[in-house]
Amino acid sequence: MFPSYSTSQVMQFQNLSVEDGLSNNFVKSVYKDSDGYMWFGTLDGIDRFDGTEVVNYSNWFDNKTESVNAIIEDADNKLWIGTETKLYCWNKSTPLFNYINIGSSKTRVNCLANYTDSIVIAGTSNGLVLINSYSFQQQTITFHPDTLNNINNVTGIVVRNKKQIWLTTSGGLIQVNPENKKHLVFKMGQRNNDPVNRFSCLTIIGNELFIGTQSSGVLSFDLNNYKFRSLPDIGNNYILSMHGDSSKTLYVGTDAGGLKVVNVTTWEVKSIEHDNSDPSSIVSNAVYSFFIDELGRYWVGTYSGGVSYSLPTNGVFKIYNHGSFYSGNSSVRSIYFDTEGYKHIGTRDGLFIMKPDSKEIKWVKKDDIKGLRSDIILNIYPWNNKVLIGTYGGGISVYTKGQDVFETFIDNDDFYNGCIYGFGTDKDNNLWIGSLQGLYCVNTKTDSFNFFSELQDGLTDKRIYSIFIDSQNRLWAGTMTGTLVFDIIDNTIKPIDLYINLPVHKTISFFEDSFRNIWIGTEKGGLFKLSDDLKTISNITDADGLPSNSVTAITESKPGVYWISTLKGLCKYDSQIDRYYTFQISDGLPGLVFNPSAIYKDKDNIIWLGNEKGLVYFDSFGSLEQRCSDKIVITELFVDGNMIDPYNSEILNRPLSRIEQIQLNRGQNSIGFKFLALNYLSPTENKYACRLKSKSDKWEILGHVNTKFYDRLPPGNHQFEVCLLNRAGYPDETSVKSLTIAVRPAWHQNLWIVSAIAVLIIGLILQGLLYVLRTKKKIKKMLTGNRAIANKEKYESSHLTLEKSTEMLKRIKEYVESEKVYMKEDLKISHIADSLGYTIHEISQVINQNLNQNFTDFINHYRIIEIKKRMLDEKYAKYTLIAIAESCGIKSKTSFYRIFKKETGKTPAEFLSQNGK
Repeated sequence: MFPSYSTSQVMQFQNLSVEDGLSNNFVKSVYKDSDGYMWFGTLDGIDRFDGTEVVNYSNWFDNKTESVNAIIEDADNKLWIGTETKLYCWNKSTPLFNYINIGSSKTRVNCLANYTDSIVIAGTSNGLVLINSYSFQQQTITFHPDTLNNINNVTGIVVRNKKQIWLTTSGGLIQVNPENKKHLVFKMGQRNNDPVNRFSCLTIIGNELFIGTQSSGVLSFDLNNYKFRSLPDIGNNYILSMHGDSSKTLYVGTDAGGLKVVNVTTWEVKSIEHDNSDPSSIVSNAVYSFFIDELGRYWVGTYSGGVSYSLPTNGVFKIYNHGSFYSGNSSVRSIYFDTEGYKHIGTRDGLFIMKPDSKEIKWVKKDDIKGLRSDIILNIYPWNNKVLIGTYGGGISVYTKGQDVFETFIDNDDFYNGCIYGFGTDKDNNLWIGSLQGLYCVNTKTDSFNFFSELQDGLTDKRIYSIFIDSQNRLWAGTMTGTLVFDIIDNTIKPIDLYINLPVHKTISFFEDSFRNIWIGTEKGGLFKLSDDLKTISNITDADGLPSNSVTAITESKPGVYWISTLKGLCKYDSQIDRYYTFQISDGLPGLVFNPSAIYKDKDNIIWLGNEKGLVYFDSFGSLEQRCSDKIVITELFVDGNMIDPYNSEILNRPLSRIEQIQLNRGQNSIGFKFLALNYLSPTENKYACRLKSKSDKWEILGHVNTKFYDRLPPGNHQFEVCLLNRAGYPDETSVKSLTIAVRPAWHQNLWIVSAIAVLIIGLILQGLLYVLRTKKKIKKMLTGNRAIANKEKYESSHLTLEKSTEMLKRIKEYVESEKVYMKEDLKISHIADSLGYTIHEISQVINQNLNQNFTDFINHYRIIEIKKRMLDEKYAKYTLIAIAESCGIKSKTSFYRIFKKETGKTPAEFLSQNGK
């Protein structure tokens, strides 16, 4: 009999519930916004998740609690929330969701979608509603005069193009053209109330709609011939949620059958279900909502279990499964593959044996077979065409391949009941055995043995956790209190005199590399490397780059490249460049705890590792893809020691995640940040670096710390940057988040103010001196009888005549209009002056005198004319207003709205509304 492992459970999930901060374990909708935050709509409200913390936003509704069915973000980054009774919109900068009235208070919003950049559509219990996301003007399309008819209850939306939207309803499938409000209804059966037409959701893959029903499983609708077809059973007929992707994969959430992953070409169905024996399975089989993000991570919202989300993987590291055996539920303690194709996997729950060309794995436990006295398999070792099985508390068992026979080893109490941690064979073919009772040497010809305890022959500690015989026939023993090394002489051991000190930590693994160096893995002491002549020793620790100082196993993939497993992750060490690369959960490892000496490299350079959560394997010569760049957001801002409220502050005028510059008032010169990588990994996997470029271009390594504070910043602009560390521990500059801090100087620090005061003082002094001189001069003239004649300053008019000025303006306009130079966002007056051969002063004077405008307003006038044309042009409908403005030379959203209102007297939304958009 095999263990009850799920044959389909090949993904690992983490779970979120009310204990983690969710407002309710019934999760009806899942969504990821453009900032990278995950949003969950629950029976009792809405929650935001950043990978470490769940923040509840339920009290931001007008009635403090809502059952949230749908969440979506529009082109302007506003969040739309559909509930059982209302529709809300939130601009992310105010502490309240804005209620949008779309009908009666009993109008239920079932689903949401983006129709255009400025139109959001809501599928409701009373039809389809189209809402302008700027003006909030709306129109409703119903499909039956009776608003309570099932055909008006919209349950799913697919936008194919501007003239074709597909809807599932509780009464059939609908095609609707929002421009003329015409629609067609399609039903699977001929009867109006046929239960098969109670459609719950839909998605599109290619030219085919896939429709979820409440009683008939999944249906298909061909968009070429407009015909339904039934599809093979997927194992559950009550469909709750659905998602399709470009790889022709269909994800189906069912009421009690878990998540179904379907290849729509072959209709191969894989089931991801809850498994009581596997804590890494999804938490419930009632999948009400599903979302797959850009990294391929699954987010599963369930009826009563909260949210389950899968661990990302780059496909390098895999968990071994074969037939009905899935190793992900096992603590793998030992591994041995022989040349004949037998695989032996020792776990805490028995021994697994796979014969060559077999589709199944034999599971052997102590209660099921004679000769195996313990289920904890510590070591597997080939011996005289048989296999020795070293166990914890059950001594040694001998397995004969092909015969499935287990026998007792040599008659000895330790071999029958002891804890056997290691085997080794010397050059004379003697078998050496390490146990917690001491060391044994067995003569394989006579089955006689010698026993060595701590009281003799230099064995200072009898508790042996590992043994190894190197290429020079030296015996290495790892004990509770350190490492020992002996010469083997005629079935006996002799301590070797050393000029170096061997590790005194518990020693649990050994390895000899291609250069004949001996590597020693210790518990808490790190990794030690000894030269083959035993004259030099070096110690490698977590300070050098190891994930942990508890090293469980070592092997070499190619000369000088080592793989080191620990109790906190896996490490690759390239000695040629002296660089360490660490791998953790996000790279596909099922867990970070690797077991002692459980390592094996096969003939194909595949490395196998025993992990507490399965048997891990990977191609050591394969490409190790770098983890994709992770988005970092600044989550909290501190000024002068006080946290700034992002929704009620003069410093912040929009969401903190979208701020690029902070302006500090005079006297505010201390600032702090809290930041986070939105990669939804364990916090222990994220390590950060930061710098303040006004101080230094050198990165400061922060490690797991995700806060940074700066005091007494001098006046001026300071650029703060934060990024993640890559696998090698270096700053990954592709993940940099930047923020500029502008510190206003105090009045006495402001050069302009100080200069102005100095000029004023000097001016007053000069005026006083001038007054004295003039007074003296007047007195002198009066005494001499001469009268001063006052001189009148005459206005020096420009050399430009009115005729020439008008002619120049005409030429400037012709040039600007023909060359469309106003489309360049960095356009300067000097560009036009150089092109036309005028001076900057002449162009400025001509525009001012003739148009009563400055140069900037003159250019912006042309830009707004072009923007208005594009806003009304259908070929630009897929672009956002900000994208159109930027393409016409206006740099920012704020500038666009200000200039548009100044030029037209209207907001962009008002302009669109007045023009029927």
